[in-house]
Amino acid sequence: MDLKKIGSQAGTAMNRLVQVVGEKVANAESTQLDQEVVQIMNKSVQITMICEKLLASVTAYLVPNPAVRAENFIRDVFNAKAEKRNNLESLGNVMITVSADYGEDTEMGKVMNIFGKSQERIGADENTFTQKATASFCEPLQKFIDVECKNAANSRSQLENCRLDYDAARRHVRSAMTQASKQTYDLLVAKAKEEEDLKLRELEHKTQETKQICQELDVSFKKLKPLFKELARSQYEFYEVAQKNTADLQMKLNE
Repeated sequence: MDLKKIGSQAGTAMNRLVQVVGEKVANAESTQLDQEVVQIMNKSVQITMICEKLLASVTAYLVPNPAVRAENFIRDVFNAKAEKRNNLESLGNVMITVSADYGEDTEMGKVMNIFGKSQERIGADENTFTQKATASFCEPLQKFIDVECKNAANSRSQLENCRLDYDAARRHVRSAMTQASKQTYDLLVAKAKEEEDLKLRELEHKTQETKQICQELDVSFKKLKPLFKELARSQYEFYEVAQKNTADLQMKLNE
């Protein structure tokens, strides 16, 4: 473990934090990024927020019960293969069980059995729909958030660090010009200006890189359109089959 390197990184992070506080509280001078770049970065933040809201809302629609979502998450983490029953499947199972308890050969037993089997079929179809929608919509969207949105966020953070480092270098130049003695003035000021030029080049390079990454994020976001078509198709198929099953149930109960 390189303790000197860790200490240096911690010191840099602390200096940046002090700079940010100074800018927020004391209105200290800071370099302003190009407005076009700022707008592009803001749009990338908006895209990330939109994707996170979409993912959360579609996930809640597919699995409305938060406890079930948490249970499913834990199962996925540990690769558990325990049986997953949705509400309709559970309802159907209970109806079939109580119909057997009451007597399947009785009129009420037959009704409960018919109803239970119908609910199990609809529940199984709902499970299939949930799995399809998760695979075709939620998982690609989650990957987009984890990879491309995170990459844009990291680049924005790195750009902010470059901006802070450049402003710190500018202040070092002013400090060297006012505090250096006559004997050391030329050397200290030249060294400070050299550091300022280096940080400026790093800032300019990172600005263009971040701009490109955020622009590419917008392009990639627009390519997610097919996900909505797949979700709509899966939803249509489920409700179409569910309507047929409920119609069949109605007919059997009326016999």
